[in-house]
Amino acid sequence: MSAPQEETVKSNGLMSILAPIQEDLKAVSTVIDDVMKTPSLKVRPMLDQVRRYRGKMLRPAFCILAGRCFKEVDRDHHHLGAIVELIHTATLVHDDILDRADKRRREETVNLTWGNHAAVLLGDFLFATAFGLSSNLEDPLASRYLAWISGVVCQGEIMQIIETGNLDLQEVDYMEIIEKKTAYLFAASARVGAEYVDAPRESVDALADYGMRLGTAFQIIDDCLDLVGDEERVGKTLGTDVRQGKVTLPVIHFLRTAPDAETARLRELLSGGQGDNFLDEIRALLIGNGSLAFARDRATPLAEEAVEKVATLPESSARDSFTELALYTLSRNR
Repeated sequence: MSAPQEETVKSNGLMSILAPIQEDLKAVSTVIDDVMKTPSLKVRPMLDQVRRYRGKMLRPAFCILAGRCFKEVDRDHHHLGAIVELIHTATLVHDDILDRADKRRREETVNLTWGNHAAVLLGDFLFATAFGLSSNLEDPLASRYLAWISGVVCQGEIMQIIETGNLDLQEVDYMEIIEKKTAYLFAASARVGAEYVDAPRESVDALADYGMRLGTAFQIIDDCLDLVGDEERVGKTLGTDVRQGKVTLPVIHFLRTAPDAETARLRELLSGGQGDNFLDEIRALLIGNGSLAFARDRATPLAEEAVEKVATLPESSARDSFTELALYTLSRNR
């Protein structure tokens, strides 16, 4: 990926990349709003709040773009986009509970406003709504496949919880966690988008592979931003991973490569020695050792491999958007 390409993506941003499918994404949002309507006056404010969790809409975008690589998309794709976004939103609600986060999309989290018990049930409601919507599609593929994918995502979250506080976590185990909790849903979004236009099998597989690789790269960058991002830009509570004992790639690299005195200090910080400058000290250690740079460097070849996967598809503006999304993933600051 050339430097001029990366600079173009940085200046254009995500909205520019997704501009050609904005009408489709609006239709996805309309489907979500319609299925989330409830007669309960008590529940409506919670649903209004969780609507603001809708941010990048990347998973619906993957679904729409995958379809557009071959033909115009229709109502089914808008429903598919709504399903994957509802699944994603449900995981965000549950994540914020587990992380005790108080900010998401620059707004109060549902758990902060309404408490953990209500937030858990809201996440369950979103999962149920997604599965109800999938059952309405004539082709049962989405209902079966996305239900399985939701189980994989939950497995990834469970694995992360089990490994919380494990400062000896290996990189291979970290990669399995982020693939399951993040990359599989990206891959599924692209796969169903292609499946529902009857794309050739090799193209469906290429798009799913693209989603796996780019989804993994996306989560690595997300984990870096949790440490060194700007909270106003990122739009959510930062430092939640290290405060909750979640071991991410920069920390794994640091503990494996830094001098003994520095690794001892990081272990002390991560084991409960959280002072006023807790996050600043961790940042300084990870930056000084090159561990954040290492993590970002691990994301780069994944994004490049993703681009190679979609290069096999027929030429189209949708294919170009997939390429630009890979570049955006590496350059993002939110």
